[in-house]
Amino acid sequence: MADDNSSHEVARVGMALQDVIESSRILAETASDAIITIDTESTMLFVNKAAERIFGYSEEEMVGSKLTMLMPEYLRHLHREGLKNYVATGQKHISWEAVELPGLHKSGNEISLELSFNEFNRNGERFFTGIARDISKRKQDESRLALQHSVAGILANADDVHHAAPKLLQTICQHLDWQIADFWLVDRNDDVLQLLSNWRDSTITQAEGFEAINIQARYPQGETFPGKI
Repeated sequence: MADDNSSHEVARVGMALQDVIESSRILAETASDAIITIDTESTMLFVNKAAERIFGYSEEEMVGSKLTMLMPEYLRHLHREGLKNYVATGQKHISWEAVELPGLHKSGNEISLELSFNEFNRNGERFFTGIARDISKRKQDESRLALQHSVAGILANADDVHHAAPKLLQTICQHLDWQIADFWLVDRNDDVLQLLSNWRDSTITQAEGFEAINIQARYPQGETFPGKI
């Protein structure tokens, strides 16, 4: 009777474990965040559907490849050295809870991610699972709101648009990571479009000739491309 009870208990525990595994699999596949498991060599062993959507690669392209393919080039060495050091010493080089880092989409565009990590062992081997949330839209909204506040402050403290234009251009370009911008205004008296102000990143020198031409240019309505716009 005791053996029967033990066998029944083992079977019950086994079925419960299978239920947990199946539930975990379903949860991973339906999650809106990317879930990725790697080994100590940073080889991806598991990715869920959300990882395909967020990073643009198929499961077949990711599984068996290095995790570094999902990172900008300048972060790959830091990841490799950080993982190697952690495996050897147990010391983390970054926080494992809700850390913000850029990822790399298949298109080559960087995406803003919020990452959390964990480690688990199976049959004496160490594995790491990361959860990546795409926060690109949230970061864009935060940046847009900050820009709106900055622009409102500039306009509130300026006598008129002529005085505000240089600072406006600089603020807008720096928030949006633009390298050059022109501020055009319609002269109502002569009904022409003329340059009010411009701004460019100090590292951009090849635009000097273009700026010199624009300073002198006056575009009548309906003539040339700027005038038609």
